[in-house]
Amino acid sequence: MKVNYFFGRAIGIALRPLTLVASNATFGTVVASQLAAAYLAVVVVNGLLSFDLHRDFYSSYFSSNKAAMVANLHRDYLSSLFLISLFGTVIICVFFLIAIDAGPTLFLAVGAYFFTERMIDEVLRFELYSERFESWGGIVMRRGLCQLAGFGIACVLAERFGAEPTGVLVAAMAAGNGMIFFVTRQGAKSAHVALRRAGDFRRWSQVAARVLRANKTYWVLSSCSILFSVADRLVVSAVSFRDLAYFSLLASCFSIITMAFDFMVVSLVRKRLLRGDVSSSEIFRSARFLVIFLVSTCVAVAATLLLPFFYPGVTVSVSLMVLIFFCQVLIAFVALPREIVYWHRAPITLVRIEMVAALGAAAWVIISMVLSMSLAGVLVGVVIVLLARFVVFEWQSSQCSKWRRRNPYE
Repeated sequence: MKVNYFFGRAIGIALRPLTLVASNATFGTVVASQLAAAYLAVVVVNGLLSFDLHRDFYSSYFSSNKAAMVANLHRDYLSSLFLISLFGTVIICVFFLIAIDAGPTLFLAVGAYFFTERMIDEVLRFELYSERFESWGGIVMRRGLCQLAGFGIACVLAERFGAEPTGVLVAAMAAGNGMIFFVTRQGAKSAHVALRRAGDFRRWSQVAARVLRANKTYWVLSSCSILFSVADRLVVSAVSFRDLAYFSLLASCFSIITMAFDFMVVSLVRKRLLRGDVSSSEIFRSARFLVIFLVSTCVAVAATLLLPFFYPGVTVSVSLMVLIFFCQVLIAFVALPREIVYWHRAPITLVRIEMVAALGAAAWVIISMVLSMSLAGVLVGVVIVLLARFVVFEWQSSQCSKWRRRNPYE
């Protein structure tokens, strides 16, 4: 296993939990919960505005030698990406201004954090699909170290000068993203293209509108899917916002399983997924998968048991821990069959599955809140929906694999 890739994943997993623990220890539960809300909002808005803009460009870039076509698709992709990212920045700023009652520092910092996070995520996605795992790991490590250093400085400044703590901390995270984005080859190239075309806003809008219309199905798909990836935290934020930071840490502990599965399984078969020559049954029946699952589960449980020492004052029942564990496991496992169906070019099938599952989960949460059910009761229903979603995706991916075997040249 490549060293940079391994340490990059480790830092990626640990970074946000470390900042939540540090903010709670330094400033208390309120600031930690606001910081957790900022992280959650960035993930949700990023997902809701994910039109899979990279899809056409990647499909051509990684399988075609038609340089002119690839160049045009790249320009369209970047134009749409920057415009959508700016739109998302406005949305998240308005949300924090209204819903969180954020001060000016937090309001502006969250917008900057969203924009820079979106940009650096696109660079990292390109590195993964290019199978430059060492480069990917190096970028993540440098970003993580910059953010941790900035976060530490921000804690000192906020304490000494009495600045709004959450805003300063989020600004430090945004600064770390921005610094690394502009020093990467893809980031600098993308920024150069964007700056050259910045004056032609009308053309940007026209290109973005065309790309968004062409990818509206994928937008519906991504919007539904992102809600499932953070379903447990969304439920907690609705039922008990004050405990959001702790539950985010708890979810982060169990997301070690998700990260391990993505790191050691899904990410290493990206090109095979593009070609359609991998099946989920092949992966799930392998000894490698079993070892990864058992080891990551043991590490996640150990991290969960150690959590009270770093975040004192909050107790969570075993039943809630078990439910969050199942949430994270099902979120991890569904990634592979879902990717198989996705690259099989069956978006309508994906949308139907995700829409039905999302409506089912939303209906259950609403009914549970009307009936004033406990947090555990709400999460039981969410786990059932996630399980049903996984079963359907697994069955659908097996149908795709059978079709591929019957039509190897399609």
